[in-house]
Amino acid sequence: MNSVKNNTIHDEINIAEFTKTLWNDKILIIIVCLIFTVFSTLYGSSQSVLIKKNITLKDAEESLFHEIRKIKVNFVLSNHDIIELNKIFKTNLMSLDKLILFTEKNNEIENFKSHLKEKNISFEEYFHNKINIETSQLDYELKYADTYDVSLVYSNPHDGEKFLYDYVLFINEISKEIYKKKLFDILLRDIEITKKNLEISKRIQQEYPVSSGEYANQPIYLQGTIVLYEKLYNLEKNLEDIQNISINYNPFLQTSIPPRIISRSSIFYSILGLVVGIFFSFIIICLKFIIKKY
Repeated sequence: MNSVKNNTIHDEINIAEFTKTLWNDKILIIIVCLIFTVFSTLYGSSQSVLIKKNITLKDAEESLFHEIRKIKVNFVLSNHDIIELNKIFKTNLMSLDKLILFTEKNNEIENFKSHLKEKNISFEEYFHNKINIETSQLDYELKYADTYDVSLVYSNPHDGEKFLYDYVLFINEISKEIYKKKLFDILLRDIEITKKNLEISKRIQQEYPVSSGEYANQPIYLQGTIVLYEKLYNLEKNLEDIQNISINYNPFLQTSIPPRIISRSSIFYSILGLVVGIFFSFIIICLKFIIKKY
């Protein structure tokens, strides 16, 4: 019983002595905390303020392809073709090369380019992992499967809000041209095949098509020169129509989402420095107390 009482008294004495040590070393605590707080605040102030801008986009819809479907071509547009345009758009949107190309051609951001040059920061370094495709809030709330957010993380003096909007426009035009070229290439291929088979039909003097039951899986040249001339005329007309066609795809659904700061504020770093300073000063005093005690 006396042993327990003595241990309790001893513990109370140790706590009292340690509290007294803390009080006596209050200047040390203040200095350590001040050092960590100042350096943390300076570090926080030196960091660039990172801003994130989101724009909600929508996939191309089937109705956009009505004009193309009016063109009587050998290939038939389907959902796969619509998916192909959306895939081309998103691939280009996420391409670092396309982002750098747009930046180099953009004459409205000369101050930003000069800033990077002064800091010796390349476009590749600045934009690395800065643009992303995310699930949109509309997708989450309303279950729209055809919407998504494209986000850009940037820092001053970059006007990222306008930059992202203009970049989407730039990618939209590039993607539509790439898609049209794919259609164009398909027609060129069919024209070349038709011309070759037409020459064969001429050589064998196959003017009219053979009956369907005469050959299984008939070669194209057996369709005859009359049919192939007509087919060639239509394909070349299709080629001209594809060149002049416009795809009125507007990818924007919501552009008014305000940008938000995502980097830590200098106050956060100040508080963090203060906490770390208290921790280290406490460790130092504990070590002094133990050394003094033993």
